[in-house]
Amino acid sequence: MNPDVKLEKLRDIAEEDIVRLLAHRAPGEEYKSIHPPLEEMEEPDCAVRQMVEPTEGAKAGDRIRYVQYTDSMFFSPITPYLRAQSAFNRYRGIDPGVLSGRTIIEARERDVEKIAKETMDSEIYDTARTGLRGRTVHGHAVRLDADGMMFDALRRWSVDERTKEVTYVKDMIGGAMDKEVVMGKPLPEADLLKRTCMYRNAQGGVWQEEDDPESMDVCAEIHWKRTVGGFQPWKKISEIKGGKKDIGVKNLKLFVPRGGVVVSSYAVEVQDSIFSVDSRIKKAREAEVNTEKAENLLRKARDAYLMNEWKDANHSVEEAENEVTSQMEELKS
Repeated sequence: MNPDVKLEKLRDIAEEDIVRLLAHRAPGEEYKSIHPPLEEMEEPDCAVRQMVEPTEGAKAGDRIRYVQYTDSMFFSPITPYLRAQSAFNRYRGIDPGVLSGRTIIEARERDVEKIAKETMDSEIYDTARTGLRGRTVHGHAVRLDADGMMFDALRRWSVDERTKEVTYVKDMIGGAMDKEVVMGKPLPEADLLKRTCMYRNAQGGVWQEEDDPESMDVCAEIHWKRTVGGFQPWKKISEIKGGKKDIGVKNLKLFVPRGGVVVSSYAVEVQDSIFSVDSRIKKAREAEVNTEKAENLLRKARDAYLMNEWKDANHSVEEAENEVTSQMEELKS
């Protein structure tokens, strides 16, 4: 986040390979422009122009292009929001956009190439958990494959079985390239766990509520000031009406244990039974059958399920099913 901190360089991808991967122009091709170079234009005198130094792409009149990344939920080095904020802090003349799993950065073409080069060479890009994807970006929340690679529907990469190096065989948008680009080996899992800025209570990750309660207090204060305080972050928490006078969520305890919850096949069967009986109760209600007792039993089953009490939930859902079956048989008779 701090632009004064130099990112650690993990690899060195050739500039012409960056051009191949981005697929905006061919290696060696001249940059296309949307206006003449600034030094050839007669712009009116402006104090802002005097204060702000244009980027190299703006000076040359380059067209606007983009680079887009997908970051896996399985401990990618950086998360999409932080990737966008980092870009804001480090580069000028850019327009980042961010969603749950992807970050797009738009800028003048030669500026985009510079940003892509610096990013893909650095510690905030992993060859397995970060994807260069111009389209069909999905896969950040999908399980990893046997090699620890993030899912890619367009199969832009391959993994060498002997060296375990990742090679891009397609460009950013899934098109053919005149030359494959070797990206190098992914970081070891232990290294990713040390580097990632992600909170993930699973697979050995950081459990935010327990391991970093201070950050939870900060999140709670932001949420409180935003929702109750009417978007007034400059106010003290004690000045906001609503009853809450302290900061944070001290002594917060969640039902989820360390490492998350592994749902058993039995729990899935119970859940399916709850859905099935709920559907039968709705049909019985439409037939003007008294379903009050069955509904209460099903509510009891849902409560037990939410508390991970699978056997009690299964017992209650069976009782609910027997009750609705009995009521329907009485209706038929």
